[in-house]
Amino acid sequence: MTLELLPPPPALLVSDAPRAAAEAAVSMAAWPWLRIAAARGSGEPVLLLPGFLAGDELTQLARSFLRQQGFDAHTWAAGTNWGRWAALEHIVLPRVEALADRSGRKVSLVGASMGGLYARSLAQRRPDLVQCVVTLASAAQPPEHSNYIWPVYEAVTNQPEPTMHVPAPMPVPCTSVFSRADGLSNWRPCLQPPGPHEENVGIVSSHTGMMCHPATLYLLGDRLSQPEGDWRPFSPPAFLGGFYSRTSESGLPDAKVAKETAKARKGRS
Repeated sequence: MTLELLPPPPALLVSDAPRAAAEAAVSMAAWPWLRIAAARGSGEPVLLLPGFLAGDELTQLARSFLRQQGFDAHTWAAGTNWGRWAALEHIVLPRVEALADRSGRKVSLVGASMGGLYARSLAQRRPDLVQCVVTLASAAQPPEHSNYIWPVYEAVTNQPEPTMHVPAPMPVPCTSVFSRADGLSNWRPCLQPPGPHEENVGIVSSHTGMMCHPATLYLLGDRLSQPEGDWRPFSPPAFLGGFYSRTSESGLPDAKVAKETAKARKGRS
């Protein structure tokens, strides 16, 4: 079943890029505080995957932060993400295999938008290689023309919009981060049905700036530092409360969205 949703209002679209720049600036200003407040890693390998028409520059700030926090963060090292699904087999999988072989540990995947689709699919195919997945503004359900990205995708790739949406339950812990202020995509397809280790976390963010948002940086430290087999749902800290959307214990933002998500889940069964 697909959700028949509309793209975000034009006002959110035109303000998305300026908001992204402001969010990066806030992260830089809060950097010393984030370094103290966020969880630290112990060399866990992390692969950050950019969204459609973006490259490793999109993940640069997040990678710098994670490395300073003790994580072994890596680029996908493949230039611009042109949205080709063959990249999953020819770029992402070999990259994850190499990182796992080198470290002797499972690799955590962080994917922005379309990069999150690669991350979910790879985790479904090779859970033996993946520690956890964090997706940022990435659809977990078919978007049904609910964003401004797929028309551009079709024009650039000469292919219809992708259908590689991996439904819950996921074989590894998966956190889907969404924003009701997303300027490029309707946020509802990002919602995963609640599962044993699936969760949805709302933040107040643009689409293009979500990777460098201070709430995302804090969340990444928390999620990526969890030991295997000891997964617990994310609990936003009170002192960052203004950055996170109010959510219920199930991880969904309100009863209306919970009802929509349950209906979509029933339709897929």
